[in-house]
Amino acid sequence: MINYDLIKISDSDIPDFNSDFDFNNYYSIMKVDFKQVKTYFPLLNMTLLPTKKCKEVFVSGDLIPYEVLQKCKTEKDIERFSMPIIAIYPSNYPKDEIYVEDYSKKIDWGIIPHKHRHYNSHPSIKNKRILCTHHPNGEINVIDNDHKSVAILNSAWKLYIQYVEYKKTGKWTLKDLKHGSTGAVQLKRAGKYHARD
Repeated sequence: MINYDLIKISDSDIPDFNSDFDFNNYYSIMKVDFKQVKTYFPLLNMTLLPTKKCKEVFVSGDLIPYEVLQKCKTEKDIERFSMPIIAIYPSNYPKDEIYVEDYSKKIDWGIIPHKHRHYNSHPSIKNKRILCTHHPNGEINVIDNDHKSVAILNSAWKLYIQYVEYKKTGKWTLKDLKHGSTGAVQLKRAGKYHARD
């Protein structure tokens, strides 16, 4: 497993909490959500940085589903089937979902064809690359808030596993959805578009 004591997470890695929102309400909702996340991904931990100015809460650790972890026999197995991540709960959570960063840069996007590069730049933090954790039919938009974070984290894990398989086989089998409005058009044409409320 990754030793997170050796990974330095600085204040600049985590956005400030937006004071337009109620931190106590945010924290209460987020704690309930994380309790469910922890049952699916037991090696993740919740962190609130001790800073003068409130920061957004984040989850970090080895992203590996419970059922996969149970099959791992060694630390090497866990390392092979997991990805160190940071997942940040944005200030207006749950309206905006968590977003996931491949913190140790375990995915080498340079070897993946451009059309399969599922990452975006973070809108408010320079040089932060977050994973694009869409679902092939846009169904993340109709998953209720109680299960959305788990679905997003599961999507990130599947993306990592696809990367591992791609390195071995040279084949990308994970169904792709184009980014942004192009993806919405793609889904509408296929009759599979799920709009947000």
